[in-house]
Amino acid sequence: MPSKLKTTENSAYKGNSLIKGGFTQHSWTEQEIEEFMRCKDDALYFCKKYVKIIHVDKGVVPFIPRDYQETILELFSGNRFSIVKCSRQTGKTTVAVAFLLHYCMFNSNKTVAILANKGATAREILQRFKFAFENLPKFLQQGVLEYNKGSIIFENGCKIVASATSNSAIRGLSLSCVYIDEVAFIPKNVWDEFYKSVYPTITSGTETKLLCTSTPNGLNHFYKMWRDSENNRNSFKRFSIDWKVVPGRDEEWKRKEIENLGSIKAFRQEHENAFLGSAETLIELSKLQSLAWEDPIFENDMGYKQYEKPIEGHQYVMTVDTSRGLDLDHNAFVVVDVTSRPYKVVATFYNSSVNSLAYPDIIHHCCKIYNEAWLLIELNDNGETVSNVLYSTIEYPNLIPVIRSGRAGQKASFTGVGKTQMGVRTSKVTKGLGCAIFKSLVEQDKFIFTDENLVNETINFVSYKDTYRASEGEYDDLIMCCVNFAWLTVQPIFEDITNLSFEALRQEINKKQTQQTEEEFLDFYVIDADNDPDDKGGFFF
Repeated sequence: MPSKLKTTENSAYKGNSLIKGGFTQHSWTEQEIEEFMRCKDDALYFCKKYVKIIHVDKGVVPFIPRDYQETILELFSGNRFSIVKCSRQTGKTTVAVAFLLHYCMFNSNKTVAILANKGATAREILQRFKFAFENLPKFLQQGVLEYNKGSIIFENGCKIVASATSNSAIRGLSLSCVYIDEVAFIPKNVWDEFYKSVYPTITSGTETKLLCTSTPNGLNHFYKMWRDSENNRNSFKRFSIDWKVVPGRDEEWKRKEIENLGSIKAFRQEHENAFLGSAETLIELSKLQSLAWEDPIFENDMGYKQYEKPIEGHQYVMTVDTSRGLDLDHNAFVVVDVTSRPYKVVATFYNSSVNSLAYPDIIHHCCKIYNEAWLLIELNDNGETVSNVLYSTIEYPNLIPVIRSGRAGQKASFTGVGKTQMGVRTSKVTKGLGCAIFKSLVEQDKFIFTDENLVNETINFVSYKDTYRASEGEYDDLIMCCVNFAWLTVQPIFEDITNLSFEALRQEINKKQTQQTEEEFLDFYVIDADNDPDDKGGFFF
């Protein structure tokens, strides 16, 4: 309903005739009351008839939503959690502003936050909100109590604030609606901290809303949100806007845009909503895009997750990574079923706070669960301490020995010449070999995993100088367990404990690779015997 009239203050807010002051008296006509109620009940009608925007060529014009903008408006109105993936310059911010304007004008005591990767971007969106508000007829305006650069307070108790996305941006606010623009361009570490602080606030209500829009920017947190929505793993309802639905965009426009952007890849990301990974990831993009994560069958608060229960008669290998104990990385391990190929990760552990004295007992307990699993420990950082406790104190029998032999490097074997250590010390050589084998195993579907953290680390494991490591703000603890497992598969000891030879695996991979290569080239091979009986065919490009 229209706001309750209490005083007869000046009709303008601080002399600005475009803005109605708080609790301004207004003599309502029957038509205005009807219009007010119709606008309240129909956001699309309100947008089409009363919202004004600035067109880059035409100046101030009425906002006439395109079909896909109407769909976004319905999405925002009808759902608590919305995610929109969109091409550049499709007007998604405009429709978001129109929705937020309607939300603030026709509700009471709601707090709205406009957030973006940069504070300036969020304030620019608020400026659009102010422009649309100032161009409303006075009978639709809520009176203004405060009108600042980064916030507005209305007489109906609604408040709207603009800020950069950070974990402290909206601390202390009881939020009813949060709109986040360009989610994919918020740094991952900032997003994680922010999301942990804002999500409980949103979910604590029953009508609160979280609206997210963005152009894709690699296989990051926005990609994960989208994929989880596709697989019904979160509550977000999604909508995607392609460049082709925007008036005036055709194949000629596409050609010119590719020229301006400099590459087809850039066009795909900017306008075709393609989730493109870094060209420098260890695993090829097509495989990364096919990786899927699943919920474990069991997990506890310590970071242990189980994907398959131990099976009697099956053989398992656990590879362990230890942290520096500074909350900068994680103690981690993976348990792999090596009874047959493909190898399969059946359990993981991922914890940044457990200390190195307690860690050996956790490892030992899990190894016993998985049929006295064979155990390979990375000795870097606190790994040597963990290994010593398991070997000397707990006396775990299935530690994998590694022989160090000068320039010959390290070899996992029960026999050999050199100094024996209970674990592997990751070096440039072992990591390089492990990465190469891991790449082949994953890309040829010989190593299967569905752990969410491991999938995320694999997506963000990128080239750095002459090695691979986690991209900025990410971790590589679980994937290094897998890299060390891959290194182990080519060691003499692996065939001894599993009866699975690496040579047989190499032949399987080569056979599959050869078949794929032949299939890919078959399309380019053309035989035209009718025209030339001596022509046996050739490559046609």
